[in-house]
Amino acid sequence: MALRAYIIALTFFGIGCVIGLPVGAVLRRTAPEVSDSSDKSGRIKPAGATGKKPAAAATNAENPLAAQLRAILENERSLGAGGEMTGFDGRAAELLRGLGTEALRADAIELAQSKKSDTPEEVLRTIFMEWARREPGAAWDAALKAIPNSRSSALAANALAGCLLATSATDYLAALKRLDGIADESVRGVTKEKLERNATRFVQPEPLARRLAAMPESERPKGLLKDTMMTWGQRHLHAALDFTKSLPQEDREQLMPMFCQVLAVVDEAEAERQAASIQDPKHSAAAWSGIFSIYNEFNPDLAIDLLQRLPVEQMDASFFADIRSGFHLPAEVVAGIAARLTGKSRENFLSSAFQGSYLINDKALQTMLNAIELQPEDGKCINAVVGRLIRTSPDTALAWADSLPESPLRDHVMAEASERVRETDREKSLTMSGSIQDDTLRLKALRSNIESWLQNDRVAAVAWLKSARSNVMPPEERDRWLHLSGVR
Repeated sequence: MALRAYIIALTFFGIGCVIGLPVGAVLRRTAPEVSDSSDKSGRIKPAGATGKKPAAAATNAENPLAAQLRAILENERSLGAGGEMTGFDGRAAELLRGLGTEALRADAIELAQSKKSDTPEEVLRTIFMEWARREPGAAWDAALKAIPNSRSSALAANALAGCLLATSATDYLAALKRLDGIADESVRGVTKEKLERNATRFVQPEPLARRLAAMPESERPKGLLKDTMMTWGQRHLHAALDFTKSLPQEDREQLMPMFCQVLAVVDEAEAERQAASIQDPKHSAAAWSGIFSIYNEFNPDLAIDLLQRLPVEQMDASFFADIRSGFHLPAEVVAGIAARLTGKSRENFLSSAFQGSYLINDKALQTMLNAIELQPEDGKCINAVVGRLIRTSPDTALAWADSLPESPLRDHVMAEASERVRETDREKSLTMSGSIQDDTLRLKALRSNIESWLQNDRVAAVAWLKSARSNVMPPEERDRWLHLSGVR
């Protein structure tokens, strides 16, 4: 697979897609052959009967068909393919197609009626899936009958999920409707989870997407159109994108952000054109932040350029909130962008800009702080930075904090700094807490400080409370702590 195709697949995975065959083709190697010989009745013979050593030892008295499928499953897992199951799906289907319906039915019923079974869930599911392709009604009834016999919901849910997967391959909506008919709430919930987790490998996304798009939004299962478009886009990006462009505006704008993020890998100009066409502010912010995250990962210079030329109205609060990992920008760029932003957008930007501060040295970090024209409301955005500098360059950090003019910014910085130095210098920490101008924040910092000190060194804390140095506290607060400490 070409590198860009691989990145596209991983990008879809990162925004919620279950990776299917294309990534599996990269990750998987050819598995060892497993015997699938059968006797004249159509039943699978145990692996030992072929004269070949099985890939994995079957459990005592394990159903022979289940043992063969377990061997295929464990061979696939041993190849390091992780959660990718298309190799098992294909080899299991090939094995089961060679089995007569009567024998398949008998094996499925035997496994479903087992009071105690350690048959892997993938094995039971694939047996019922093949049976349901041939006898959907009988397979479904047998799966339902397993509910009262199972010690938990898992056994019946795997059998039911296998039946629903067989239906979902041609009619996913019919599978969902049948799912809703399961009376047992616990079994229904587990079955739903297993269906959703596995259906991506079997559903044909294009016809399902077209059918969903033709339905009124109120009648669609929530989120199904987006999930289906993810699967289609992961398999055939351009066909899925062309279809998305043809949709009514509301549907198009809901889906386009994920395509913009993927397009940023292969066609930057088209990604930005589509993002610019989105009118809904929320979806627009999601599209641009997705593009930025790709640029930031693969071409940081392009990411910087985007931030500098992107209109402010495209960078609302959710733009930066959607960026999961911190980004690393030159100090002058951070200062320039921060100067354009206000409110929650500025807060989220600064929080993201400083999220990776542990990766740069103290001098560069201090340069960034000095470059930004910090506002009174920026305090909580830089708390983590203050803590980092206090640990690594305490004198410089404390001098900078003390130099700030009286403002909410200085109060937040002092509250954070006082907490960081309390273990090494209690009195200095309390003095810093007492310098906070905001009454509520000052009292909170002082209380946290003295409470911690009393717990760790009661004698020293009480001595301080009795001294003149405690005048940073209101007299009534000092007296309250002395009383709580047992001092009369």
